[in-house]
Amino acid sequence: MDAPVSNARRFEMRLAEDADSILDQLDNIREWQPVVTILMRLKGEAVQALGGIANVDAENTKEIRRLQNKMIMYGEFLAVAKEVFDEGIEARMKLAAEDRQELRDLFVNPDDAEAEREAAKDEGYDD
Repeated sequence: MDAPVSNARRFEMRLAEDADSILDQLDNIREWQPVVTILMRLKGEAVQALGGIANVDAENTKEIRRLQNKMIMYGEFLAVAKEVFDEGIEARMKLAAEDRQELRDLFVNPDDAEAEREAAKDEGYDD
């Protein structure tokens, strides 16, 4: 019977899956289209806002803030997408390293690995 998967490991697996999904979407423009549409709309609004900031009355702080927010939304969208992608890549690498170590332990120290699995079953996972 397999040991329970901890919440932290489950989250790392999800991040890796999300990164894979982004890569798959990049390879298939039809699936990526909604994100591209959002990105292009936000980019267009940011470009217009940048032009608008040059012409807005310096005393009109409400309009300045509105234009700044358009530019900020585009930057934040890109930043969050990149963070999710990077975290997924990092999680995938960590999971791969943990899997390699687990296999190494099984071959190098099979008795220790079995004892460790039994101890983990007895303790359970509280993540």
